[in-house]
Amino acid sequence: MADRSGDVARVLADIFGHSREDVEAEFGQEFYIDKQHLGTPVGRDRCRLLSKHILDVTDAYGKAVLDLGCGVGIYAIYMAALGAKEVVAVDHVVQDIEIARRIHSRLAPPLTGFSAEVLDVLRLPFPDASFDVVTCRDAISHIRDPRAALKEMYRVTREGGRLWLQDGNNALEVRSHRKRRLHWTRREYGPLPEVGQRSAESTCVCACVSNAREGASVEELRWGLEGRNLPYFAMRREMIRKRFPLLDGAALDLLAEETKGMWGQQLLEAVQAHLNGAAISTCSPYVCRNPATGEINEGEFNPFKLAQMLRELGFSSRVIRPYYAPRLAVRDGRPTMRGLAHYLGGHAIRALYPASVFLATTLEIRATKGHQGAR
Repeated sequence: MADRSGDVARVLADIFGHSREDVEAEFGQEFYIDKQHLGTPVGRDRCRLLSKHILDVTDAYGKAVLDLGCGVGIYAIYMAALGAKEVVAVDHVVQDIEIARRIHSRLAPPLTGFSAEVLDVLRLPFPDASFDVVTCRDAISHIRDPRAALKEMYRVTREGGRLWLQDGNNALEVRSHRKRRLHWTRREYGPLPEVGQRSAESTCVCACVSNAREGASVEELRWGLEGRNLPYFAMRREMIRKRFPLLDGAALDLLAEETKGMWGQQLLEAVQAHLNGAAISTCSPYVCRNPATGEINEGEFNPFKLAQMLRELGFSSRVIRPYYAPRLAVRDGRPTMRGLAHYLGGHAIRALYPASVFLATTLEIRATKGHQGAR
C-alpha cells in the first residue's frame, strides 16, 4: 500500500490555512483550540510519527485496526494512510466522529480502509476476534468502567493480536499529582473554563443508550442537563433535586457531596437508601466522574497494575518505553526554549527506562492476546 500520509498532512494544512473564524464555523471552537498544533508542519509530523510508532510496535501494517476513543480521528486517519489495511475509528462523541468523517472526506481519493463510528466502547457491536490490533490513546482514563472496556478489547482482538494502550495520567509520576488534583477540584466545584469542557449532551449519547437497555430511560439519564456546562457537584445536586423535590438546600448539598464519584441510577439509589436510614459509602476509585454519563475525568493509573489487569483478562502484557516524537519545535527557524526542554527531557526519560516510569507523565503498554508473550 502506498504511503498517503503526505495527503493527510496537506488536508490538515489546508484546514488550518483558513482563518480561525472559518475553522471554528466548520469544525467548532473546541476543535480549533485543541488541534491548532496541526496548523504547523512540526505538529502534523508529530501526529504522523506517533501513528507510525503505533503501527511499528503492534506490527499493524496490512492488518485490521480498531482505534478506540479516537476523538476527531487524526491518528486513525494517519494509520490508514501509513499502511494499515483497515482502520475503524470509534468514539462516543457524535461531534468528534462527524469531524473525523469530514476530514477524511477531503482526501482525494478517500482512504478505502477507513471508517468512523459513534459507539460505546463497553458494548461494541463487532463479533469476537474481529481485529488484529486494538489501540486506545488517552481514553482509558475517561471510560466509565475501565476493566469492562479492557474486557471488551480482549473480546474483539484475534488470538495472537495486539493491544496498545497509551495514557497521560501515570499515577507513578509524582509531579503531576498536584496538577491533576487541582483539575479534579475545578471540575467538581468550578470555576470551569469557558471552552474545552464537554456538555452533558455531547458525552451522554452512548451512556444513555447503554443504560436504556438496562431499564433506565434515555430521558432519565439525561436529567435535563443537555448543553449545560456545570461542575459535577452542581450536576449531582440538580439530579437529586429533580428526583427528590422535597429535600431542602442543606440536605441537597450534603447528599451531592457524599455521592461524589457516583453516577446515574447508582447515585439516586444511594440517596434513596440514605433516606431510608442507610449510610452512604462510595466505593468508586474515581473521585472525578460525570454524574450524568459516568465518564471519568483524568483518572490516573499505575501502569504496572494496569498491565496486571490485562494479564488477568488473558493478555500477556508489559509496560514499554514511553514514546516521544523526535521532532524539535521551532519558531522563525530557531528552536524554542520550551520545545528544546521538552525534546531533551523526553529523550532523557526514554534513555532512563525502566526507571523513567516514575518520571514520565505518559504510560505505554503493549499486550498480546494469548500466551505467546508480549515481545
